[in-house]
Amino acid sequence: MGNTEKIRVTSGSTPIKKKASGTVPHQSTPLHGPSECVSHAIEMSNLWVGPMPTDEFLKEFLPLDAGGPEVPDVAADYFHGITTGGTESQMYTTFISSVNGDQDKPTLIPGFKLVNSSDHPDASSRPDKKIRPDILMYPSDVDASRPTQFDRTEMVIELKAKGDCDGFSDPATSAATDHVWESCSKRRQKCRGQLIAYATEATARQHRVCGFILYVGGDMARFIRHDRSGAVVSSLFNYKENPDTLVSFFWRFAHAQPGIRGIDETVRLATQAEQDIARPLLQAWKPDIECPFIVLQVPSTDGTPSLAGTPMAYREFVAWGSVADAHSLTGRATRAWPVVDTKTKRVMFLKDSWRSTLPHMEKETDTLKILNDAGVEYVPRLECGDDLPGHSTRTIEFEHASWRCRGGRITPRSHNRFVEDFVGIPLKRFKSSQQMLKVIFHAFIAHRQAFERCGILHRDISGGNIMMTGDGRGILNDWDLARHISADGCRQHDRTGTWQFMSIKLLMDPASRHELQDDLESFFWAVVYHGFRYLKLATPASGTYLQERMSSIFDSYRHLSDDSIGGGEGKIAFLSSSLLRLRLQCKPMQKWVDTILDMVKALSDYAEQQRRFTMPSDQEDSPVPSVPSVNEQQSLPREMDREDSAISSFPNGMKLRILGPYLDREGLLTPPLPNEIEAQYLVAHVDCEDPPISSHPSNTEHMDRMEPPIPDYPSSIEKHEVLKRPFEPPTYFRDHEEMDRVFQDCLHNHVWPKDDAAQDQLPSMPSASRRGSKRSLDTDSEVSASKRRQGSGRQSSSLAPISA
Repeated sequence: MGNTEKIRVTSGSTPIKKKASGTVPHQSTPLHGPSECVSHAIEMSNLWVGPMPTDEFLKEFLPLDAGGPEVPDVAADYFHGITTGGTESQMYTTFISSVNGDQDKPTLIPGFKLVNSSDHPDASSRPDKKIRPDILMYPSDVDASRPTQFDRTEMVIELKAKGDCDGFSDPATSAATDHVWESCSKRRQKCRGQLIAYATEATARQHRVCGFILYVGGDMARFIRHDRSGAVVSSLFNYKENPDTLVSFFWRFAHAQPGIRGIDETVRLATQAEQDIARPLLQAWKPDIECPFIVLQVPSTDGTPSLAGTPMAYREFVAWGSVADAHSLTGRATRAWPVVDTKTKRVMFLKDSWRSTLPHMEKETDTLKILNDAGVEYVPRLECGDDLPGHSTRTIEFEHASWRCRGGRITPRSHNRFVEDFVGIPLKRFKSSQQMLKVIFHAFIAHRQAFERCGILHRDISGGNIMMTGDGRGILNDWDLARHISADGCRQHDRTGTWQFMSIKLLMDPASRHELQDDLESFFWAVVYHGFRYLKLATPASGTYLQERMSSIFDSYRHLSDDSIGGGEGKIAFLSSSLLRLRLQCKPMQKWVDTILDMVKALSDYAEQQRRFTMPSDQEDSPVPSVPSVNEQQSLPREMDREDSAISSFPNGMKLRILGPYLDREGLLTPPLPNEIEAQYLVAHVDCEDPPISSHPSNTEHMDRMEPPIPDYPSSIEKHEVLKRPFEPPTYFRDHEEMDRVFQDCLHNHVWPKDDAAQDQLPSMPSASRRGSKRSLDTDSEVSASKRRQGSGRQSSSLAPISA
């Protein structure tokens, strides 16, 4: 590796955003209901661009075709018959009839219809996605006996009988760039979360480039157009006083081409002949919920002739059920399918995502080409693929519009689709502990070779990105966040990865730079996560207890003042106390965990000491914070900022969450203590002549030596000389060598049990993929839902979206 071994390798700095897409597949506890709406709203915060003038909105996003039918003129009281101010259910009927038309009024949406879906969740949605939008728009030929069909809807309409739930607050003037227009009230935040939940489900169930939402609150309304970068929101207008604006919106939408309405025209339904070829080849991935065979076009560079009516060369692949779905409205929105090339009859793997196009962002297809050309082992081989022409997000175009209120930076994205030469088996399907570690070791080799031969850092090591081949080899997949280590500057506005496997440093300091050591630490968390969840424990634990422990380690987070997300306290607690650790029954695997844990803890402790001894000078004379009693600790919020919470750091990273049960009301340790806690505490105070011990029947001799706990400020710990000595950074993880040695030793110098994999030991969780097969799903629970009717072999209608 040469000089690379001696340098500190980094790859850019970006704040972390805890997105559902990087959390849901591996979370230990489900999230649903009102809390999910709030989570959606938080995730989407500052990505609402508005308020855009309504005339500009219609002109930009729903232009009228030259020579097309003119927008009809309507009477000034056209919408006065809509009931507002009462209940929402009273409002549905009058609103729908005003738009659909009746004997007195023509329809405003020829070729479409509005349907009351407020009492009917979609039977084909996952159990945790049983949401009920108020009104949905469908093509006229859709059977409305099932009112809610997210795979066929063209538009979501949310109605509120009164106008006090609007998620936005328009400024008094048109140019108020400092105006905060995303309302912070829980009710209005929940309303925004509802809109996002509906749009997320619709875009996950269809193939779309963008989508439209109409929000109606009493006599007022807004238009919303969303894509994978964010959403553009119109200004609020009174549709009863200005009916022409709402009439024009509906009329323009109904006469717009499918691409304008947001339909992805590179996807169609498979013909019967294509289904007959693909069905036996894709039988191993037969979806739990019946869904149609589809054909996806993939950009090709191998000279395949262009398809009729398309400007570039494509290859077509038939897919059945997806094995990965998008859980967030914005971001990469990665989806994946096993697919069949009907010409060669080969089964391959297709990945579809919306990549960031910010400067210095590499295409995953380009990265795979580099890795393949360099002969890197245990990575996929690229078959074909690239960005889809014309599929770019438009929200970015209005980031700096004069009418935009205060908001965050928008990430531009392009639609990328490519095919790899293998279909991976999820890591969790391993047969034995040795196979699990061997597969992860193969991924580690791929990571090392990519780093040493190509200077590329993966930056998203996770259980979902480490796959198995049919013959038991490991594959390191998903290189879309990979980066050349020489690249400088901020990579993207929000760094998203897989939350459960991120390093402590990245979780604790969301603005820190992503380094080699962060990826290597993620390998450790991948082993720990899959070991606890899918291997037998040395001491059996109930599913509920295991769920709580894993959630505290892998899922915990806290909101920071800059709207970013932090975490890592659960992982620090796991490293700091053996009392909080679960242990594996497999001794060679536990030895690997123990050995690497010591390395990770050394790095974590060093980072903690660095943080404390580089505290800004203006904080050195700050008053010492008091330590709360145990009862007071229990009443504190669960997520807190490290400096402001009562979970202050003791020397060497000791946390009150570990010592809490052994503190009295004055915050003093109360003996007798468990041996492990006492040993750790005394080691932390090795140079302290009189460790703080409170009175206790068995230790009354210490009553004259009581001291307050050691504060978390460097200026107040002069007497603890051990903490004043210079700290040498640990040598672990400066390169791959040390972890490689541990892998080799544990895999080759120990006797491993046979076929010791266990079933998922967590309580049943909702499926992370609604249409994947049991072999390829990200969770083990079966989807309980009605089967959808299988699509026929007809070509897609020009008016209808294609279900995913």
